[in-house]
Formats: sequence, structure tokens, C-alpha cells
Amino acid sequence: MAFVGVIGETGRERLIAVGRYMSSANSNFPEIAFVVHENYRGKGIASFLLQQLIRVAKSNGFEGFIAYVLPENTDMLHVFDRLGLVAERKFEDGVFKLTIRFENNMKR
Repeated sequence: MAFVGVIGETGRERLIAVGRYMSSANSNFPEIAFVVHENYRGKGIASFLLQQLIRVAKSNGFEGFIAYVLPENTDMLHVFDRLGLVAERKFEDGVFKLTIRFENNMKR
């Protein structure tokens, strides 16, 4: 499942953001990832994409997400914090592994 952010006129859109999750047969926690063009960071795009992905994932019966975030990517870590998502954080192999459980986090 993926959502994209585009700008521009129809037929001449430019892709500026992607948020996606990918499930596997052996886990009820799909992996989530984002990319936002550097000129559009800090505008709430990743937060919006995350909210939409959570909505769809919950409706598809998933329990949460797994995210792998580099330590220097503090902006992405803050996206989860700003939305009030309490994530279990483990530092493994040079990256943070975040486990987000919907039952603990979603007040909506």
C-alpha cells in the first residue's frame, strides 16, 4: 500500500513524497517507510501520509508497523513522536527499529 504526494497541474504533476507499507506473510506488522523531497520537509506531509497509512492498515487488520530509521534521520523519528505514537525503540545494526502498536496509540 502506498500514498504519494504530488504538486502541479494535472498531467504535469511532480512527485514530492511517498509513504508506503509492505506486509509479509509471517507478520501482522508491515514495514513502513517514507521519503519527502527536501524542499517540502517540515510541512506535515510525512505525518499526513502516516495517518492515512495507519487508517488503511487498521482497516486491513494489521496490529501496527515496523520502521527502520537511521539515527541521523531525526526528522523521521520526530514524525512518530509528534503524532503521539509510542514506539518500542531498539538500536540494532546501526539503525533504530521502531515497533508501533495501533492498540496502544490510536485515540481516534
